[in-house]
Amino acid sequence: MKGPSKQPMCDMVRRAAWIRVNIRESECCMNASGTGVTPPPTGERESDNEAERAGPTWALDAPPSVVTTKQPAEVLEGLSTLSRRGRLPGFRRLQEVRPDGSGAGRFAADVFGLHYDRELTGVVQREGDRTRIVFTSRLRKKMPVVIAVVFILATWPGAWLTHSMLETYFGWYPSASWVTYAWYIPLMLLSIPVLLRQYRVSMSTAHSEMAEVIEKVRAAVDGTLEQA
Repeated sequence: MKGPSKQPMCDMVRRAAWIRVNIRESECCMNASGTGVTPPPTGERESDNEAERAGPTWALDAPPSVVTTKQPAEVLEGLSTLSRRGRLPGFRRLQEVRPDGSGAGRFAADVFGLHYDRELTGVVQREGDRTRIVFTSRLRKKMPVVIAVVFILATWPGAWLTHSMLETYFGWYPSASWVTYAWYIPLMLLSIPVLLRQYRVSMSTAHSEMAEVIEKVRAAVDGTLEQA
C-alpha cells in the first residue's frame, strides 16, 4: 500500500519560498525609494548627487545675466508679484524705469548664507529688442564687523580680565599675568581656523542660494541665462 504523495507538500514549500522572495524584493524597493517606485539606476543617482555637490558653474562674484523679451517695467512688476507670493525674500525696487520705457531699473534681494548674508542687486535695461538683467552681489558688512570686534575684545582686554578674575577668585592662582597670557592667547588663536572655515561654508551656502534666486528671476520673466 502506497503512502501519501509528497507532491502537494513540495508545491507548498516552493510557493512559500517564492512568496518570501517577492516580499523581500518589495521591501528593498520601498526602502530605496520611499514610495514603492523602483529607484533609478545607481549610476544615474551618483551623477545627480555629484551635480548637486558641484554647485553653480559660475563664480560668486560673476553671476550670469538673464535675457528676456519683456519690457523692463514688466520685469520689475513680475518680480514684485513673485515677492508678494513670498518667493523672493527681501525684494525691493531701488530705481524705476522712466515712463517712456527708457533708462534702467534696479532692484535688490536677499541671499542667505548662514552667518554671512549677501545682497543681490539687479540692473534691468533694454538692449535692442530684448531686456537684460545684470546681477552683482556684495557681502553685508554687519556680521563680519560684529565677529571681528568680538574676537578683538575677547583677545584683549579679554586676556587681562580673565587673569584678574582668576587671581581674585582663586588664591592659589599665580599672580604673574604672563601665566594667563601663555595659555589664553594661543587658545584664542586656535579659533581663527574655525572662523575661516565658518566663512567658507557661509560663502558656499550663499553661492547656492544666489543660484536659486537667479533661477527664480529667470523663470518669473520667461528668460534665459547668459554667462557674464
